[in-house]
Amino acid sequence: MKSIILVSSPLQALVVWLMIQTDNSLIHGKVTIFFEGKYRMPNIEGIEYIFLEETRGNNFKAINNNLRKIIESMEKPANLWVSDILWPMNNAIYTLLNKQNKLLNVNFFDEGMVLYWLEKLSRVRLYREYLKFMLMQYRTGIKFTKPKIQPFYTNDKNGIVCALHSSLLNTNVKVCEILIDNELISQFDEGLDLMTSDPDMKIYNEDKVSALLLSQPYYRVTNHENFKRLLFNAKKYLKSDGCEDLYVKLHPSEGLDIYKEFYEPIGFKNIFSESKSPIEAKLHKLPINTTLISFNSSALLNSRVFGFKGKAISYGLDWIANQYKFQKSIKEKQEKLFLKCGVDVIMDKI
Repeated sequence: MKSIILVSSPLQALVVWLMIQTDNSLIHGKVTIFFEGKYRMPNIEGIEYIFLEETRGNNFKAINNNLRKIIESMEKPANLWVSDILWPMNNAIYTLLNKQNKLLNVNFFDEGMVLYWLEKLSRVRLYREYLKFMLMQYRTGIKFTKPKIQPFYTNDKNGIVCALHSSLLNTNVKVCEILIDNELISQFDEGLDLMTSDPDMKIYNEDKVSALLLSQPYYRVTNHENFKRLLFNAKKYLKSDGCEDLYVKLHPSEGLDIYKEFYEPIGFKNIFSESKSPIEAKLHKLPINTTLISFNSSALLNSRVFGFKGKAISYGLDWIANQYKFQKSIKEKQEKLFLKCGVDVIMDKI
């Protein structure tokens, strides 16, 4: 029996690493992991790694190339593991394998907010996802599957769901809890970052009260001045809460230009800029006097299960909801999720 796994983010790589290393009953037989773009994990004996093109930004040429590469690697039907099938690359390979009778089942692993916030789609969101995939299929000729209202549970040949927070899910479907092991997390982190020399690792030994802001690219859905106002208000809140040193960890899709435009001018120091690991792999090492802050990052949702002991804050959910007028449930749903996971919620209009 063969299992193929698609990885398209640093957190997905860490989650898959933990699943394979802590429970060998989950992923069966010969295992091949396909890494999209720049994402990696340390080598695991007996597991094949194949590297795919980056498809972020709906790169349909890359999706086609990746589909061919995956199909060419398969001799027999396989179990498919993905984070979700709302991501076009994942949907496309699920659709193709199912059409060619090469799919045994499709299984899902946790990547954070998506699994919980979109566990059951609203009718408006379902229609938008359906329209998105039908338009992409019409324009590109790539076959996609219409998403289900419960996109993790009711697909053709649906398998199991592996979650970091199984208690947050509202389902009778069997859910496997992903086990957290700090020693394995450190092996993952050190294995990827062995050759880096990030000068800002001193945050691990920070004596002052400090804040680590996890950047999210919301300037892409609003004008830059509006986003800068949100950041200024977040900084003002942190300073009023006693934080002396301010750090920012850029989003994996961001570069130094974003730091220079948004964060450096208001006093944030760029940290972990050379790291290939997700921030979750470093949270258990941060001192208790660190405040972890973001808007609605999955890392906040995951912070406690990955051993973070300081203050965790979601800032500005009301601001985010105002940018997405047709998704009125963002603020209410995500606030409940954060509070259940030990994260304080601070609105922008305080």
